[in-house]
Amino acid sequence: MAAFDDPVSGWHSEHAYFGRLLDLLQDELGRLRRGRKANYEVMLDVVEYLHVYGDRYHHAREEAAFSFLAFHRPDLRERLNRLSEEHIALAWVGERLLDELNDVIEGFASTLDDLQALTGTYLILYREHIANEEAEIVSAADVLTEEDWNSVSQAMPPRPDPLFGVTPDRRYQELLKTLEL
Repeated sequence: MAAFDDPVSGWHSEHAYFGRLLDLLQDELGRLRRGRKANYEVMLDVVEYLHVYGDRYHHAREEAAFSFLAFHRPDLRERLNRLSEEHIALAWVGERLLDELNDVIEGFASTLDDLQALTGTYLILYREHIANEEAEIVSAADVLTEEDWNSVSQAMPPRPDPLFGVTPDRRYQELLKTLEL
């Protein structure tokens, strides 16, 4: 839900961006599972972006949109509540994964089994979450009015995407090269 002309298209586009990052994280996990060294810095960049931009901004905007969607579509309240709980779980697992990756990069004792398990859990949770939102919610969001979207923007003003936006943050230059954008 970045600064797109159509908020629903923006919502879908951000999910597609996140999917590309999850694919990259999956590739690195595959290297670990084959006994090869993964690019831990790229893994950290992916998870850090998904945590900072995804959890703190994208999900916060979704939460604001969910309240309006629940008003227009009371039949979706239970699903919206479940997705809100998934936001909390993703943020929690993301924090643990960030800590684990930082420990590995800093050379602290951490087993690669723990890193693999946590990365795999994060990937499963995030992919299922996106799939659930796309299947159940994004398509239903067309009932939201311009006034609803204006209220969402007031609750959580648009901010530039630090990776996929017009001016990517310097912090993500290596990740951009990896993504070949």
